[in-house]
Amino acid sequence: MTAHTYGWLMAGGGGEAFDRHLFACVVAIARTDRTQPLAFSLGLSAEALAALVGLYFPHAPSLLSGLDPNEDGMKPQTADEFGLRELLMDYRSQDSIEEEWLAHILARRTLSQKPLWQEMGLSHRADLGLLMAHHFAPLAARNQRDMRWKPFFWRELEIAGGLDCQAETECPQCRRFNRCFDPELGTSLVLSGPQHAG
Repeated sequence: MTAHTYGWLMAGGGGEAFDRHLFACVVAIARTDRTQPLAFSLGLSAEALAALVGLYFPHAPSLLSGLDPNEDGMKPQTADEFGLRELLMDYRSQDSIEEEWLAHILARRTLSQKPLWQEMGLSHRADLGLLMAHHFAPLAARNQRDMRWKPFFWRELEIAGGLDCQAETECPQCRRFNRCFDPELGTSLVLSGPQHAG
């Protein structure tokens, strides 16, 4: 079902190809959650979702079916989500509207339980690295040891709050080492394929 949605979105979409891939993946996975509106699953306002669909998926207006124009999916669910969104906004590469959307989407999807690349519906973990390098390059450059992205984000928020975990010197002895650096094995929740290590 999700692979079919992805193919449908990619087939007639607009915009830059890699960004279309990113948005098609996350929209496809977010649509599987029938308990909440699409805008909420993506952390976007109704206006932002309509703009995204209009730019990247003009052939798929049904994505907006039942959309409440007053839907405020953009309202942060936790202080961590707000903090991460602000962090991402501060490190945008191009100050584009796509990066604003992605900052909201990443912050919202980070609250979920699975590895972030899976929660984004991406092909594999490398896609998330490409997303970060392309759209949030100054922040991606700080992840020099290739930490898993969720722990990296939380560490950056800790540092911003004056609580450095001293990962550079004490990582091997840290009780959170595995959480931060273990390979992220699994398959895409949208696209079929082999396991990917990260």
